[in-house]
Amino acid sequence: MKNKLRRAAVSFALCAAICGMTAFAACDKDTGGGQSDHHVHNVQSWITTQEADCEKEQIEEGVCTVCGETVTRTSPALGHEWIAGRPISFPDCENDGEREAKCDRCGKDGTVTTPALGHQWKWGEVLEVGSCTVGAKQKRHCTRTSCGKEETVENEPIGHHWEMYYTIDVEPTFDSEGERSVHCSVCGEKDKKEKIDKLEAGKPIDYEFRLVRTNGDLIELAGVEFSVKDGSGAPVLSQGTFSKGKFSSPLEPAEYTVTVTKLPAGYTSSTDTFTVRPGNPVCNIELRGALLSTPATAETKYTVGSVVNDFEYTTLATAKQPSKEITLSGLLAEKKIVVLNFWYADCQFCQYEFPGMETAYRRYSDDVAIVAIDCNANANDSESRVVDAANGFGLSFYIVRDLTTNYLSRYGCTGYPATVIIDGEGVASYIHDGALVSASDYSDEAYVEAQFTALFERYTNPPYWNPPQAAAAALPVKRENY
Repeated sequence: MKNKLRRAAVSFALCAAICGMTAFAACDKDTGGGQSDHHVHNVQSWITTQEADCEKEQIEEGVCTVCGETVTRTSPALGHEWIAGRPISFPDCENDGEREAKCDRCGKDGTVTTPALGHQWKWGEVLEVGSCTVGAKQKRHCTRTSCGKEETVENEPIGHHWEMYYTIDVEPTFDSEGERSVHCSVCGEKDKKEKIDKLEAGKPIDYEFRLVRTNGDLIELAGVEFSVKDGSGAPVLSQGTFSKGKFSSPLEPAEYTVTVTKLPAGYTSSTDTFTVRPGNPVCNIELRGALLSTPATAETKYTVGSVVNDFEYTTLATAKQPSKEITLSGLLAEKKIVVLNFWYADCQFCQYEFPGMETAYRRYSDDVAIVAIDCNANANDSESRVVDAANGFGLSFYIVRDLTTNYLSRYGCTGYPATVIIDGEGVASYIHDGALVSASDYSDEAYVEAQFTALFERYTNPPYWNPPQAAAAALPVKRENY
């Protein structure tokens, strides 16, 4: 019974708080019967004994309607409302400045801090080209006339990009074993070395045919066909589909010629025909993509590995980006990758993602273009609402409003936000439907930033971005936040 009464008292206290009576900590006062009451203080009215000002807290007293005890509550001081005045010291790139100030509320004199300006870096000479195991080194200097600081920035090594298949290094013969390994498509280093058994006369060999991009990745493309012919030109094998970019079949040990047909739009093969031999029965059908100049149709759909169609937009004018005409082909001519971000103004997870995305983008804006496409299917986002949302997050990348194209579903995405990366060959290399990190991680802005940084770093370096040999000295280094 006593527990029921206590629960009833707590329920009453909560109800009283909702109705305007303030509940405080439990009271242990003995109200009779030799036992503590353990109720929650309830106060119906308060008397202010000290008014709050800029520096003093507000104190109020009231009487508990249950036990009659006088209790107090406090409210924080209001804090000064400083109005900055004459400079005492000026900020520079690394040091804060200081200004005289007067409180608009109480008239007290004080000072306020003017934040440091931050360096305006300009990148200069590349001292050491980056590789899988060695970080690039590059000079930079601050362009502010009052600074002129110079320093050398060293990047982390880009790391090996191991191919997803074995390469035969030593072909087996009827007299000797062979050897195979997994190669790094950037530097050629070998890993996971294995022996290959000797060839046996009359024993079929598993010949394997692979669709491979120029960056060394296997690629799964629908509808690709190929034919295999023997030395006399007679067809011995025809297969319409690959499974995860590969197809294998046992054939008699011989040399064969491979021809691939029905490549998806935008793809070409490196040669017209390929050759496989008993000692090296693996045929890598190397494909290169090229952005499609024709516009997409309403039926166009993309998956990872699809060459995409060019597009054109007029971006919205924001606080950090004027309105301009952009095309996908034009952006890829200037940048290494283009990132499409699908969002709308009321999307909570989009809002969580923007701060980390913006910070990472500022570091990689020399190499990355972001086009944030508001494609709210309900048309709730007016142009001004989209601009206000972008300005509220301080976004400096391109903002677009598109309620008709339905690009989101074109990439097979159904959730917001969604992220798509288009590489320098016009290929959709990365498609992520929904939020980039889990809901539990969105409170950590640095963690969100790290996810976008990892994406930008991966897709702006070899093998996803392969510069011409003459431009090898211009391999990028990581950008600091400035």
